[in-house]
Amino acid sequence: MILFCGLLGVRKKVPTWRLGNAAFWLRAHIWLGVLSVPMILFHAGFAVGGALTQALMILLAIVVASGIHGLVLQQFLPRLMTNQVETETTYEQIPHVLEQLRAEAIEVVESVCGPLQAPPEESVAPPDPSDPSAPAKPAAKSKGKTAGPVEGSGPLKDFYLRTIQDFMAADRLGNQILATPARARAHFAHLRKILPPALQDPAGRLEEICNERLGMETQIKLHHWLHGWLFLHAPLSGVLILLTVVHALMSFKF
Repeated sequence: MILFCGLLGVRKKVPTWRLGNAAFWLRAHIWLGVLSVPMILFHAGFAVGGALTQALMILLAIVVASGIHGLVLQQFLPRLMTNQVETETTYEQIPHVLEQLRAEAIEVVESVCGPLQAPPEESVAPPDPSDPSAPAKPAAKSKGKTAGPVEGSGPLKDFYLRTIQDFMAADRLGNQILATPARARAHFAHLRKILPPALQDPAGRLEEICNERLGMETQIKLHHWLHGWLFLHAPLSGVLILLTVVHALMSFKF
């Protein structure tokens, strides 16, 4: 039973093997893993024995408990993720989506507040008029007029620079002001009160972007909860299998 349960990891790494579907292997892994507990207790006569068997019993208890913990999490966390994350995306794509959200937030602010940073001026040495090989001075190009900041957009720009910019750039939200939905709604409600009507839509889009960022953070946390237990369950299962083989060989010897 223990060896069969351990083969689930091998089956996942080689999905092309035609040895039953993944659902069958998972069900067998769960039921045989649970059934192995009373079988091992009967085998041991409900005694822990020496140091090796004591280690085996402790490992078995941790592996089974972590497996049951993971099974329980997999029953309700996906539904919780669906309810709490409106724009759920593939976990591997989250960094790319966050980068797109940051770029969109900057675009929304600059569209009504003007550039957030002045473009750097390039210093080019003027050509030497006495040098015949020097290129002729190009005709001056007329630059298109950039839209100036909308009247009354100062509070929006200030709120972005003081609060939203760090919120969108943070790897983990932690104690960010907008990390709590209730506080975020209160701050954006106050922001909309002091903005003119022309800036209500940009402020609303910024709030939507921040909500999407908060949803990504929730998805990351739930994903870690959903899969983090495997970092304990999988390696200890390998140690359990190895020590079980050692236990079997020692029983033949002694």
